Amino acid sequence: MTPDEDRIAQLYEAFNTRAFDRVIAGMTSDVSWPDEVEDRRLEGVDAVRDYFQTTTAPVRIQHQPIALFTPSPGQVEVLTRQTVVSEEDGSVWSSQRARHRFTMRDGLIARLDSQQNYVALTYEGVERLLQRLCDAINAQDVDAIMACYAPHARFQDKLEDGELSGAEDIRAHFEHLFATMQVTLAIRDYALQPDDWTRARLQVEARGLNGHLWQDGGVTVWYRLESGRIVEQEIDDGDGTTPNARCAKCWKRPSPCSTAAKPPNYAASSILTRPGRTRSRPARLSLVRTPCLRTSRGSSRRSGPTSS
Repeated sequence: MTPDEDRIAQLYEAFNTRAFDRVIAGMTSDVSWPDEVEDRRLEGVDAVRDYFQTTTAPVRIQHQPIALFTPSPGQVEVLTRQTVVSEEDGSVWSSQRARHRFTMRDGLIARLDSQQNYVALTYEGVERLLQRLCDAINAQDVDAIMACYAPHARFQDKLEDGELSGAEDIRAHFEHLFATMQVTLAIRDYALQPDDWTRARLQVEARGLNGHLWQDGGVTVWYRLESGRIVEQEIDDGDGTTPNARCAKCWKRPSPCSTAAKPPNYAASSILTRPGRTRSRPARLSLVRTPCLRTSRGSSRRSGPTSS
């Protein structure tokens, strides 16, 4: 994350807690800011301060940044989930994705441009993160991999019935992975989902240290991002044998559907292996997350992209 990107991430944190003095302190005196209530622009910090303190007083606006990147020097772009809640009774007035572009000058915000109700299925900041992760795994660069994950990131190891949680677990996992096999990833495609998870379809080639091919095929990975880093992921190897944690009937829960039967045999080994475990050559290497055996809609969540 660049210094400007870090400043913008901190700005969202300050805004969410209504620490408006901290937000104003990060702006130039002649800042240009959108008034999304009156559909006009505000010029100067005094106008922006008044807007924060009076116009937005009846509501509480919360932003959860999903991805951010630097499209060109002096600019930071952010994809965020914007939720507007009544200050009086807590009812949700609106919830939508928004695309923000900040123009920076000497480390301060000089201008914000906002696109409300962002419904596209792709976003450059998400794609850049996924590509950085694939490049880092292909290069076996553990430090670069860790830069793609939030310090509190977690994901489930289905095969071992355990969870990798936090930087120490995740670092140990990848160090163990690279000590036992060679993995090459390529992005086939990806799509933002209505709940702000990202579905990515990857091509995976895995070989033993002797070069013998263990797997060459596709997997689907679901990522949840916060402020440009991965905080959760779920894996689906697409063979239809294992219940997917995000089936159509319980797709917002992070744990597997309780009524879906667990297959009696997990013959495949896993790229997401618990650190410290060693295995012989797997019958079929897998990223072990597969679609739910039941769905109330006739198709699992893996059926394809859906616009928000």
